[in-house]
Amino acid sequence: MASPELAFPSLDEVVEQERTLVLTSASPTDLYALGCRAADAAIAEGLGVVIQIRLGERLVFQAGAPGSGPINDVWASRKARTVRLFEQSSMRVQLTHRRDGADFEAKHRLPMDQYSIHGGCFPLTVAGTGVVGSMAVSGLPQTEDHAFIVRILGEHIAAAAR
Repeated sequence: MASPELAFPSLDEVVEQERTLVLTSASPTDLYALGCRAADAAIAEGLGVVIQIRLGERLVFQAGAPGSGPINDVWASRKARTVRLFEQSSMRVQLTHRRDGADFEAKHRLPMDQYSIHGGCFPLTVAGTGVVGSMAVSGLPQTEDHAFIVRILGEHIAAAAR
């Protein structure tokens, strides 16, 4: 029996997640550790997802758990372009447009085969620096992609603080 899809978070919840989920460092070693944490969790939990981590536009980590496929690579990349452009999570961009009654495609005239406001990509922010990259997950319903990133990023930050 499939579990019901997670409810959408509120815009305020997502803004707070972005405010609090801040890294102290985003070196290649740090981002590799973050990616491995996410990939290990996905495999252990049987989640067929792709995980992409970018530093700027550079893809520095990618893993495809069993059950994911090439289409997930495409979706993760589309979400990542949105985060790079807006420096906000793809979920936040979606919720903001929904709140404002704005059609993303009509408002921004971006190629929709290159951008997506589906949840599942989160900005990687470094304290004192700002947004330096993104972490994208694709393969679950968008609310679950987003929640997975928030959980893994929170675990990574907590482990780094020890």
